[in-house]
Parts: sequence; structure tokens; C-alpha cells
Amino acid sequence: MKTMLTQLRIENFAIIESLQIDFQDQMSVLTGETGAGKSIIIDAISILTGQRTSNEIIRYGTDFAYIEGVFSLEAQHPATQLLTENGIESDEMLILSRRIGQNGKSICRANGKAITVNILRELGNVLIDIHSQHETQYLLQAKNHLRLLDQFVDFSGIDQSYRQAYRAYSAAKQALEQEKQRVVTSEQLDLYHYQLEELQQAQIAPDELERLEQQHREYAHADQIRTTLTQSVEQLTTTEHAILPALYQIKKQVEGLQRYTSQYDGYSEQLTNLYYELDECVSGLVQESQQFDNQAQTLQEIEQRMSLIYQFQRKYGQDLSAYEQFLLQEIERIENYDVYLQKLIHQLEQTEQQAQQLANQMTQLREEQAVQLAQAIELQLQELQMPHAHFAIQIGAQGLQQNGQDQIEFLLTTNQGEPLRPLAKIASGGELSRIMLGMKVIFAKKQPIQTMIFDEADTGVSGAVAQAIAQKMAMLAQELQVFCITHLPQVAAMSQHHLYVSKTPTQTHVRTDVKRLAPEQRIEALAQMLAGEHLTETALQHARQLLDAASE
Repeated sequence: MKTMLTQLRIENFAIIESLQIDFQDQMSVLTGETGAGKSIIIDAISILTGQRTSNEIIRYGTDFAYIEGVFSLEAQHPATQLLTENGIESDEMLILSRRIGQNGKSICRANGKAITVNILRELGNVLIDIHSQHETQYLLQAKNHLRLLDQFVDFSGIDQSYRQAYRAYSAAKQALEQEKQRVVTSEQLDLYHYQLEELQQAQIAPDELERLEQQHREYAHADQIRTTLTQSVEQLTTTEHAILPALYQIKKQVEGLQRYTSQYDGYSEQLTNLYYELDECVSGLVQESQQFDNQAQTLQEIEQRMSLIYQFQRKYGQDLSAYEQFLLQEIERIENYDVYLQKLIHQLEQTEQQAQQLANQMTQLREEQAVQLAQAIELQLQELQMPHAHFAIQIGAQGLQQNGQDQIEFLLTTNQGEPLRPLAKIASGGELSRIMLGMKVIFAKKQPIQTMIFDEADTGVSGAVAQAIAQKMAMLAQELQVFCITHLPQVAAMSQHHLYVSKTPTQTHVRTDVKRLAPEQRIEALAQMLAGEHLTETALQHARQLLDAASE
């Protein structure tokens, strides 16, 4: 079983009133007239997998938008692990849903259990990869190149160790900077000494207030407690049917049987133990009742002590022990400032050295695997009708940052004899689309995602380039589930499933429909993509040829 999207349901989303689409494996294309809702379907999938949204996507005149997707799941897929970690059963199927209300808030669910948008996004990140024209523009910004390179590099956990070391280094650096900026006067030090002396003289134990509050509850009900204890002692010892004297008589009687037989010695021993245990219990009850003899004085002392603790808590916070420890540390730090500062400097040097060592290892891995990635991209570009393209990855240093110390920039030349230049200065839209497509092919082998969506990512190309892109997508579809919104007949012909999106005006609104095309209908759709609305025999023949070539 492959992990993939098998069904999508959309309600009250943009111009879509109600739509359900069933998807299959391999490659599916969505074609149709402009404005029919092809990209809206992809937008719905993006929102279903965690993209930010607002109430503006709700269809006019309705109260909410609803999107639901059904996924088949492999047992070992990362999405299955995420579900398990969040207490959600999957059973080889995942149903994600998202309901967006007029207040802009979303209700997200996974297999019926409510989840946060963050968890929805985490699931989406391992389920679907959406490649749009916006993502192609993502390539133009050099700041994004590091993230793209790191999708290819196998760090074997070094990157995680570095981030942990970098956090420690950043914390040490911040602590040193704050200490250098801190100004402490002699008055502040005198105040710390006074507060510490005040707390130490009070000798307040960590759990003292809790114990005092318990004692206060007891002494506040001392009369009731003492009466109960006294009555219990009397019923055990002095009333007409007192238990303790009666038990003593029974014990003596059974002991007397020893003159005749030893058969009852065990019972005699039990009665003796029971008598002395009960006698000890009586003594304890008497002692407990006597502690309330000075009830008023003791209650006053408890209340005075509690009042003192409450007063200190108002001044220093609820945790007096923690504040006392803070005072000790602050006094130590101020009175031994040079030693404390040197300790912070040493800690910074130590954490910086650890982070630097790991950053150097990351740089080495990036340098080694950047060459491999550049070669792999060049090969992809050659197959995408860029035979003279030369691609390189430039690695520079920028000091320790959250993701290492490297500054990455992709360089390209498309013609022989020309120098390498940054992508933003040389690549056209069509070239960027091919570079990104080539990367998708390469990264597909390193990621768990098995559903890839291309939203008009083939814009700006035609002819042999369009055919090369179509073949590349078809190659991806041999391993993955591929969706593609396209205006290119070459790409549409390569698909196993052709979905046609149309819109139909009604008296009150526009209705969006999706129709799965039969073989003859596909020929007509391709011919329209080739020649426009007015079909010609030449266009129909060309469409048949495209489908025949795709099936070979």
C-alpha cells in the first residue's frame, strides 16, 4: 500500500459549493478553462495540510468552509508515527478535515480527533509536497538556498547536535552581555543583605506554611475534636459496657483454659495482643485530646506565624526558599564579581568551541555533498533541454548561526563560455521551473512524501522543453502520486488520469464541476489545448499522436 491522497471533499470554498474528487495512483492532470477553479482545488489541499487561511476563503453567503481529505497510510510512514504520538489511531487510513468559520478560527481533525493547526501542518509536511509558481520564485532568494541544500545533505544527527550546542552558546553569550550591562549599587547590595538576614532569622521551612494551615484547621475545630476523643475514651474504658474492661475479662477467661488444654493458646495470644493494642490506642487518644488544653494560646501562635509567612510572601514571592537562594547567589556574584565574570567568559568560550567543532563538521558535509547535488542538478537540466547549463553551489562563511556557519548561494550559467552568476541575475522563469523540477526529482528519493502536486509549474515553456518536463513528471509518477495543473498538452497526455474542471453559471451562483475524461474525451480536451475552442482534424490527429507517444 502506498501513502497517498485518495479522496478530496470541498464545501463552500471560494467559488466551489460542493465537490468530491476520487484520486488514483500515478499521474493525474487537472485541465480546464481559466477561472474554473483548478488552482482553488490546490489551495484547498494546501489549507487542509496546515497552510494559514482566513474567513475570506468562505464562499459568499455561507457560514463556513469545509475541506476533507482521505489518505491511505503505510504502517511505517512518518505520518503514522505522528498520529501515534498524538494518541490517534490510523489503521492504514487517515481522514484529515478542517472547518473554517466566519470568525476565522479553524477546527481541525485527524480521524475524528481534534488537533491543532501545528499538528495538521506537521502531518501535511510528510504527506504532500506542493510546487507552485510562488515556490519557483523561492529559488531567487539566496537565503532559501541553505534550506534546499540541507534537504540533500545527510548530517547523520550532527545538525541536531549543533542546534543544541548553538542554543547553549547563545544562552552563554546572552548571559555574559547582560552581566556586563548590569549596574549594581552599594545600596542594592545592602538591601540584599538585609533581606537575606530577615529571611534567615525567620527560619521558615519549605513546607512550614502547609503544616501550619493544617494545624490551624485542627485547632479551629478543637472543641469538636476534643469532645469526640473524650467520648471515645469513655466508651472504651469507663461506661457500663466499656470495651477495654470487657476485653480484659475475656482474655483472662481464655487464659484460664490453659489448665486443661493448649488447644486455645493461639486465641489467648491474639486476645492479649488485641487488649494491649487497644490499651495503647486509648493512651494515644487521651494524649491527643490533651494537646488542645491550651487551644486559644496555640491557635494564636499559629496565626501569628502564618501572618509572618504571608507578609514575607507578599514581599518576596510565594517561594521563599527560592528567593533566599537567589539572594545568596546575587550576593556571591556581586561580592566576587571578577570571579563570576571570568566563569561566564569561560562558559562562553567552552560552548562556542563545542558549537564551532560541530559547525565545521556540517560545513565539511555540505561541501562534499554540494558537489554531488550540483552534478545531479546539471544532469537533470540536461534532460530538461538545458544542455549547456552549468550549476554550482557556492559556500561562504558568516559566523555561527542557527543552522551552522555557512552562507549558501546557487550559481548558474546556461551558455558555454559564460561565467557562473547568481540565479536571480540570470535565470528566466522557465529555467527556474526546470531547476526546481530537477530538484524535486532528486529530493523525492530522500523524503517520505509520496504525493507531489505541481500547480502550473510548467508556465513559460513550450515545444521540446514542454515535452521534456512532461517526461520528467511521468518518471516521477512511476514512484509517486503526482498531480499537475497544466496548460501544456504534452504534460496532460503523459498522465494516466485526466480530470477536467469546468464552471457552470446558475441563477444564483457559479458551480464548479470536475469530470474524469474517457479516452475519446481526452483526445478532444488535448486538441482544444492545442488549437483552442475550434477543433480541427489536424489538432485531433496531433492529440492522438501525443497519447500514442505517451503510452509507448
